[in-house]
Amino acid sequence: MLLRQGTRDVLLARVDDDHYGVHLRVLPGWRSPVPPVTAADARRIGGDPVRWAHWFADVLTEPLHDGEWVLTNRSLPGYVLGGDLVRTYPESYLDWFGAGWQGAVPLRELSEVDSSRVKAYRKLGADLPPVLLLAQTGFDGYVVLDGHDRLVAALDAGTRPPVLVLARAGDGSWLPGETARTMAWPLPGGTTEWDRIAAAAGFDPDLT
Repeated sequence: MLLRQGTRDVLLARVDDDHYGVHLRVLPGWRSPVPPVTAADARRIGGDPVRWAHWFADVLTEPLHDGEWVLTNRSLPGYVLGGDLVRTYPESYLDWFGAGWQGAVPLRELSEVDSSRVKAYRKLGADLPPVLLLAQTGFDGYVVLDGHDRLVAALDAGTRPPVLVLARAGDGSWLPGETARTMAWPLPGGTTEWDRIAAAAGFDPDLT
């Protein structure tokens, strides 16, 4: 699998031959698809998830492809952004063995807890803006689109960060909250092109 943001390759992944998990490498260059969330935004909107959903919907233009999308405020199990959160960078392994994975992959390296931005978000307390996740059914989980520092701030404070989940709307008769599997397209050049990109990134899934 290859995740692209515009023309930038931002993540490479390959499923084990036995389908027990996924090897992945995050590539440099990810840019949040929304403008920076300021402290003034946080104070103005507060902790209202519905108002934040409207804010994100108004400013979000990528990485959306054509089609219907759903942006929802979800209460996710604690392990999604806890034990199953990917913390190794740039390479990691998603373990599907047993009950599956259902965690989240940050698309950039997480900041240290003593960084200035993380400290600033810690001060917001209950007004902390949500973390924006993209449902990625190819991983059986999510990727973090925006809010990496807010995520670190919440975890460092021992709290669950508020979350908004972006997903494709369900196929056929759409119902509120119904989502569909992640879309994918054949890579021009196929496996040969994927191997070329992986080699240029120094990514060998067999060694992960």
